[in-house]
Amino acid sequence: MKNVLLLGATGSIGESVLSVISQNKESLNLLGVSFNKNVLRFQEILKEHSPDYVYIENHASFKSLCNKDKERYLNGDDELERLINRDDVDIIVCATSGFAGLKTAYIASKTGKKILLANKESVVAGGDLILPLAKENNSEIIPIDSEHNAIFQCLSGEKGTEDVKSITITASGGPFINASIQELQHATVEDALNHPNWKMGSKVTIDS
Repeated sequence: MKNVLLLGATGSIGESVLSVISQNKESLNLLGVSFNKNVLRFQEILKEHSPDYVYIENHASFKSLCNKDKERYLNGDDELERLINRDDVDIIVCATSGFAGLKTAYIASKTGKKILLANKESVVAGGDLILPLAKENNSEIIPIDSEHNAIFQCLSGEKGTEDVKSITITASGGPFINASIQELQHATVEDALNHPNWKMGSKVTIDS
C-alpha cells in the first residue's frame, strides 16, 4: 500500500488523481491533501476519502475548520514542510496551480520521495533550483500533466537527452486555429477567451 499526499486536491488534476485512487484502493491510500479556498469541494473529498491530514493554504478557510480537529488540519509553511517530509508519505502529487506550486515542488524535491508533478510553472520558473535538488536527494520527478506527460512517455526507454534529436509539440487548436492574419489583427480579448476545448480561467487562457 502506497500513501499519497495530494497537494492541490480541489483542482482538475486533483480530481483525476482522486479518481485513480478510488479505482485502486487496494494499492493507494490518500494520506493527506491540501487546498486553498474551495471548502465545499474539500468536504466532499473528506467524506469520500477521509485523509488523515489536511493542509489549508487560505488562513480564513483554516480558521473555519481547524477547531473541529486540530490534529488533522494544518496551516503555515512549517506545517506544510513537516507534512511533506512525513516518513509515511510515499508519493507526493504536486497539483497546486500556477506559480504557487513552486513552493511545494521545492520542498518536495528535497525529500527523496517520488514526486508526481502536474505544475509546469514550477519547473519553468524554478527548474534551476528544483531539478538539482531532486537529483542531489534522489527524488524521482514524474510529469503527470497532459503535454509533458506525453513527452515523458515518448522518451521512455531512452538513455538520455543525447538520444533525442528534437521534440515537437503540436497546438490543441484554440479560438484562432482557422483565423487569417487579417482577422487576427482585429481579435478581441473576448475572442481569445472563447477557447473551444477547455475553460482554464482568463489568465491561463490568455497566456496560452
